[in-house]
Amino acid sequence: MKPRCFRLTMDSNIEDAVMASTMVRGLLEQLRVAGRDTNMVELCLTEALVNAVRHAYGGKSGFEVFLDLEMEAGAIAMEIITAGTRTTRAALEAVAAKAARVDSTSLDNLPEDGRGMLIISRGMDQWDYFQRGELNVLRMRKTLTSATPGSGSPAKH
Repeated sequence: MKPRCFRLTMDSNIEDAVMASTMVRGLLEQLRVAGRDTNMVELCLTEALVNAVRHAYGGKSGFEVFLDLEMEAGAIAMEIITAGTRTTRAALEAVAAKAARVDSTSLDNLPEDGRGMLIISRGMDQWDYFQRGELNVLRMRKTLTSATPGSGSPAKH
């Protein structure tokens, strides 16, 4: 399969982030990707886009967030690109590790930070964070499986 590439440009707000994730879900369903993979990609993408809005732009609307998608045989790669506040891969790994150390016996001790990165680090096959010139890039990749009959994905026509 020749890679299919798409770019979405959205405003830095939660509504656009959710809409973009829903659009990617629709694409995966159209391609008959297994429901568990579709759900995980949508969840991780929503977390990544919401984090971009909240952390790169302080939750302020009026800035551009780019979502680059590359679909290839059996995989999806996504890049969330911002020009806002920077971080590092090490900082993201640290917040995910902190979120992983949860005392499951006490809901009072749930960490507020890092849950999104924990979900991404466990739900994606690969992820990275880096700068490309003046831009911040969160890259995620997931290997996809095809839907099987009865898995809740659209049937072939």
